[in-house]
Amino acid sequence: MSKLKICKMCGEEISNSVKICPHCGSKLKRRKLRYIIFAIIALIIIVMLIPTGKDNGKNTLETSKSPSSNSSNETKDNIKSGIDLLSYIGKSKDDIKKSFGTPSKIDGAQSGELYDYKTFYFTIDKNKVSSIEIKSSGQNANGIPVGTSVKDVKNKLGNPTKELNNNGFIMEYRLNDNTTSIEYICNDFHSPVNSIVITDLTAGKEKPMEVTKEKVESLIEGNWVLEQSMNEPNISAFINKFSDGVKDEGNGAFRTKYSISNSNTIIYHVWNKTDQEYHDLQYFIEFYEDGQRMEIYTLDNYGDRDPNHNNIYYRYN
Repeated sequence: MSKLKICKMCGEEISNSVKICPHCGSKLKRRKLRYIIFAIIALIIIVMLIPTGKDNGKNTLETSKSPSSNSSNETKDNIKSGIDLLSYIGKSKDDIKKSFGTPSKIDGAQSGELYDYKTFYFTIDKNKVSSIEIKSSGQNANGIPVGTSVKDVKNKLGNPTKELNNNGFIMEYRLNDNTTSIEYICNDFHSPVNSIVITDLTAGKEKPMEVTKEKVESLIEGNWVLEQSMNEPNISAFINKFSDGVKDEGNGAFRTKYSISNSNTIIYHVWNKTDQEYHDLQYFIEFYEDGQRMEIYTLDNYGDRDPNHNNIYYRYN
């Protein structure tokens, strides 16, 4: 049964489906208003959803900024693997940034600045790389990456200059006339390399005077006081005069005479307390501060200064 409606002209009930009133003959208008309202609402919604030119510019600007803001991160994250970092010892900060981009972090360190690239970092001293540490796989030092076994390190590089087994197992190799050190560090000698440290052994170190044998013989004359005795109240009792020999009670010797064999070597002729026998000890000698400081030392089995026989003297005028 069709629904009924009221004719607006005569007021009679008529069928909802008829187009002309059967009572008065008036044409019936459709309810277009509802559809017009719906159309207007729909149009408003569509207009609101369409971005304006200003918004487009903003979105375009934000989109164009995005790659730029991440460009430094991309530089850091996309560093090629397999780079031998040994060649970067002594390089400048600009060289490092040119090769690897901006560091992920720059810290101040006691020895200079620290340029951190997440898996490795550079220590910068006076605008030059003084040391490098490789913390994970990717890069290498002298062809050896982190993760290499102890056996493979030795097979490739031979026996190390030093092997230390204190708080971890360390294989140290000396290069470039003993001026560069590479340490391959393991948890123990059964474990693979877990980090690598490259060090410029000359960085920050004072250079000794250039001398001849005759210059050494001249400089060593005079009065000298050991560094650890400089603050003694009765300092005159601690003056050493090498022309009179050197007392060395610590070695059980009563007196020590010496000779200079070349520009950097001093031979101690150490007599025992009975003066019945002596033996020779070879020390190395260096002068600093225009001859005001003298260092006499022996070398250990690895060619480094022996801390137990490293004597520093200051001239006492």
